[in-house]
Amino acid sequence: MCILIDCDSLEQVPQTGRYRFMDLSPEAEAEYAAESFKQIMQEVGPKLLPPNHPLVRYCQGVAGRIVTSAGLGLVVPGTTHGVHPQRKMRWGSEDMDDGEAGFGNKMTDESIWEIFVINDPDTPNAFVLPGKKIFVFTGILPIAGDDAGLATVLGHEIAHQVVRHGAERMSQMKALMILGWIIDFAIGIDVGITRSALTLFLQLPNSRAQESEADRIGLRLMAQACFDPREASQVWVRMTEMEKKQAGGWLSGVDFISTHPSSVKRIHVRNPTPKQSSN
Repeated sequence: MCILIDCDSLEQVPQTGRYRFMDLSPEAEAEYAAESFKQIMQEVGPKLLPPNHPLVRYCQGVAGRIVTSAGLGLVVPGTTHGVHPQRKMRWGSEDMDDGEAGFGNKMTDESIWEIFVINDPDTPNAFVLPGKKIFVFTGILPIAGDDAGLATVLGHEIAHQVVRHGAERMSQMKALMILGWIIDFAIGIDVGITRSALTLFLQLPNSRAQESEADRIGLRLMAQACFDPREASQVWVRMTEMEKKQAGGWLSGVDFISTHPSSVKRIHVRNPTPKQSSN
C-alpha cells in the first residue's frame, strides 16, 4: 500500500519497531485536532467538571505522575477554549508566573498536557486528542478502581499521543481511500463494498494493533512512574465483567469486527519484551 502512495512515508514506531504508514505532518495533525476539539466541546462541554473539582485533581495527579516521570512535560486541568494560560510559556521567556519558578526553566507549548473530566457515569471510557488533550469519563473510574488502575487507563491514552496513533489513523484513512479508488477503477467493484472490505481486513486489524501497542507502552510508562503494572490486568477483568453485564451474561472475546482487542485478551497483556524496550 505504501508503494502506491509514498515509500518515504513508511516508518518505524521507535518504542516498538512496528512499521507503519505515516504521511501527516505535525502541523496538519494540529489543525485536525483543533477542529475535533471544537466539536467535542460542543458535545460534552456542559458535562465537564470544573478544574478545581476533586476528580479533576485526582486524574491530573495520576496523569501528571506518568507524564513527569517520563520527561514528557506537565499536566494541567483543561480549559474549554483549548488554550491554557500556561501554554503561553516559552523557554527563556520573561513572563513565567511565580508558580512555575521552581522548574528553573519554563515549559514550552509542547510540554503542556491538558486533562478534562466528563461527568458521565454511564460511559466507561477515556480518550486522547492530538495536542495532548486527555478526556476521562467518570464512568471509567469504578472500573479503574484505584491509582494503579487509573494509571493503566491514562498510561494507555498517553501512549497513543506519544506515538501519534491519531495521525497514523488519519494517514491510513487517506491510504485506504486511494487504494479503494484504484481497486474500483481496476475491477469495477462497487465503492461501498470495496471500502467495507478494506475496513474489515486492513483498517480494523491495524486499529487493534495500535491499541495493543498503546497497552504495552502504557504499562512501561506506568511502571516508570512507580505504579505496579501487574495491577493492569485487574482493570481488564473489571471491564470484562462490565461487558458481560451489558451483553446479558454472554461474552465471546471475538475482536474480528472491533477496533479494540477484546478485554479478555487484554487481561494477558504484559510489558514489552527487552528487545522491544530497547528500540
